This record gives sequence, C-alpha cells and structure tokens, in this order.
Amino acid sequence: MADLFLVRFAVFPRHARCDSFLRDDRDVRAVESWQPMANVMAARKLRIDPGRALIPVSLGLFFLLRFVFHVPTWVLALLLLWIPLYYLGIPWWAGRRWHAFEREFAYRFPQGDHKALLGFWHGQFFLRQFGPKALMLEKLALIYQAMGRIRDAETVLERAVELADKRMRPTFLPNLAHVKYELGKYDEAEPIYRRLLRRFPHNTAAQTRLALIHIHTGHDIDASLVVLRQQLGRAQGEEQRRIEEAIAVGERART
Repeated sequence: MADLFLVRFAVFPRHARCDSFLRDDRDVRAVESWQPMANVMAARKLRIDPGRALIPVSLGLFFLLRFVFHVPTWVLALLLLWIPLYYLGIPWWAGRRWHAFEREFAYRFPQGDHKALLGFWHGQFFLRQFGPKALMLEKLALIYQAMGRIRDAETVLERAVELADKRMRPTFLPNLAHVKYELGKYDEAEPIYRRLLRRFPHNTAAQTRLALIHIHTGHDIDASLVVLRQQLGRAQGEEQRRIEEAIAVGERART
C-alpha cells in the first residue's frame, strides 16, 4: 500500500504540486522500448529525432512527385496536409487529452483500485504514442508502486528520467530514489538523495531517507539519529514505523 510520501507526490497535478521535493516488461514497451541506464550517455549522443526530418523528407518527396512523376498539384496539396496536422493538430489534442487524463488520475489514484487504474492507463493509446512520454511513464510507475511492483516501478522511472528533458529531469528523482530505497539499493539511492539535498538543502523527506540509509549502512549514526528524532513526531504510518526501528538500531549500534 502506498505510504504518505507516495500519495502526496502522486495526486497533485504537476503545475500545482506542493510536495517539498518540488518546493525548495510490456508496459514500458507500450510507450517506447527502453534500454538500460548504463547505456544512456552513449546512446544520447547518437540519438536522432525522426520528427525533425519529416519536413525536409516530405519536401523532397513533394519535389519528386511534382517534377519527376508529374502528380497533379491538388493531390500534392492533400498529401501535404499532414504537416500542419502533425505539428499543430496532434500536439493541441495531446495537450487536451493529457490534462483530462491527469485530472482523472488524480481523482482515481487515492481511491485505491490501482488494478483498474492500470487498465485505464493502458487504454490511453493516443497519449502513450503522442503525449508526454516521460510523464505517462511517471504515472505508470506510481501505479506500480501502489501495487507493490517496486522493481517494475524502478524500470519505468529509469526510462522516464532518460526520456525527460534536462529541465524536467529533477522532478522524477524523488520517486526514483524512493523505489531504489524500497529495493534495498542504498548505494544507488544515496547519491540521488544527496543530489536532491544540494538542490533543496531543507528538504526533510530527503534528509529522513538519507538518515535511514546511513543507519542501515552504519555511517554517520549520531548525526542520523538526530535527524530521525526530529522527524519522528511528523511521520505517520509506515514511515513512522521505519524511523522508530531505525532509531532502535542506531542506539544499539552506539552501545
């Protein structure tokens, strides 16, 4: 069951989120085939966006049809209607569909029927093909987290981070760090939390998770206990239980 950390991050539209992070194998292929994160940097240098080539290719085809095959001009005009449709019509409709989807997701996610919500996500064929791919993957990862499919959520979030532009990428890092923490990948989660704290030094959620990791790994136990005791009164549910257990472990390690 999703804890408070996950629910807060999930249900607010991106433009209105108030989470502290923002203040201071089929499902992935349904959007786009993925590659391991280790290959991201090498692949990014070779990545070619086919959309950028559509206009020059179309104009070249137009030239061949008109001056080589002597196709009538009215036929060519009909063929070229796809250019404004692709570059103007589809983005406009995708924006409308995305906002409607985000509102429906925010309404349905807290209700707890995440299996039905997963089906709803799969039904968004148009958005998965033409909408914001990274944001669609983020929603899928939230569903997986709520269903307890943490490893699937990790795979999806890694792909979302890869697809996101540089400006948006930091907004995906909190949940990516969260799933890596849940999987016990503390060596991968720790640098993400440190990166978040460099960007948002007063982020209590990142401070708490980093302190929990340090208790698990036996590093900076005294400083971590100070942070956890400060956050204990604010925590609820599963997070409170984890903090209490970590404090007990840390105190035993000091004796």
